[in-house]
Amino acid sequence: NKKFNSDNKTTLINYRDKGFDLAEGEDEIVIELGDDGSAEDIAFLTFSPKELTATGSRTFNFTLKKQLGRLRHPIEVFNPRGQDLQNIDCVAVFCGLMLECIDPSSRYQITNDKLPNSASLNMKAWRRKAISYMNDVNPEPHSPVSLEKFVTHWQIRHPFSSDESSDMKWPTKANLMELAYKLVSWIPEFQEDDEGVVYLKAITQTITQTSFFNKYSANIDFSSPEAEKESINEALLNIFVPIASGGVQIDENLFEVIPSNRFNIMSIHQAKGLEFPLVIVDVGSRFKKNLAKDANLRFPKNADSSSIIQDSIRKYSSLYTNDRDSKDMAFDDLTRLYFVAFSRAKDVLLLVGLNPNIDGYKQNEKQMKIPNVALGWNRDEEFIGFDNIFLI
Repeated sequence: NKKFNSDNKTTLINYRDKGFDLAEGEDEIVIELGDDGSAEDIAFLTFSPKELTATGSRTFNFTLKKQLGRLRHPIEVFNPRGQDLQNIDCVAVFCGLMLECIDPSSRYQITNDKLPNSASLNMKAWRRKAISYMNDVNPEPHSPVSLEKFVTHWQIRHPFSSDESSDMKWPTKANLMELAYKLVSWIPEFQEDDEGVVYLKAITQTITQTSFFNKYSANIDFSSPEAEKESINEALLNIFVPIASGGVQIDENLFEVIPSNRFNIMSIHQAKGLEFPLVIVDVGSRFKKNLAKDANLRFPKNADSSSIIQDSIRKYSSLYTNDRDSKDMAFDDLTRLYFVAFSRAKDVLLLVGLNPNIDGYKQNEKQMKIPNVALGWNRDEEFIGFDNIFLI
């Protein structure tokens, strides 16, 4: 371990060559865990909590979650925003079951030419997962009615009764919120898992919000074939398409209470106002080279889009023009972001990233650096460092 501070004039390039021994006279760094501590005392803060990139590549969040789950004493992770809602298995099964109930055999889904292709493909995948879940998993409870029987009765529009009475009639209207909460009985993730509860809230919130603005108010109307078709198509377009196309995001307000005994992965923005004994900040897991495409996340080379928009609009307001240019404003935003991240730590702050962020890398026989505000670079592209930060 070597002290990593502003008094050290050694360039980042030479750190690896010099080694990481503790400076003379300094003691070994020891972090001790209290007997009454738990995983909830730790927060991993990152620019984005996503576990997969837009191209499907795995991020460090994915790897971290996987490795924590492989420990001899596995540590559960709480990261409900790690994956897009439409790609989560329990969400796919749940939405597929709802679709199978209201629109058996995709009768209206197939004939609705207003459905976006990507959403339609996702809904087909949901249905396959739901059918497999019913047939292969056959989840409890099986009494008084099994999941398969419940869905079948919905599909044939015949109410369930313990004596299989034929005198009972299917209602003229069925509420989708009621259907959703009945199906939850067979989805244990939505009852027992902290992340699952958040996913359920996101779905039911979508149904509730839809009910305020649409003709059938999140109901399926069976009063006539025309009303049934129209109400099902309304539900497909206004409830299931937004979820299937990635339009429904996990709102941070849906998980105001952080679960106990779980390792928290969250965005820096989400961590505002919170404090943890140990805070780990991702300052360089995605930076292997000094590339322009990710410069706005570490060392802005040009003004970002938000700064440009602010400048364009500002001159028409009472604020008039700003003395600071757009590039400086981008630096200001990034500095504030990492100030928020670093100040979340009560006792210990740990910064993590890939080795090239410290050592640099070779390109065409030339030693290259990766400037990064979060690692102590100033705006003149000089490495200054931080006081009381140790390189481990």
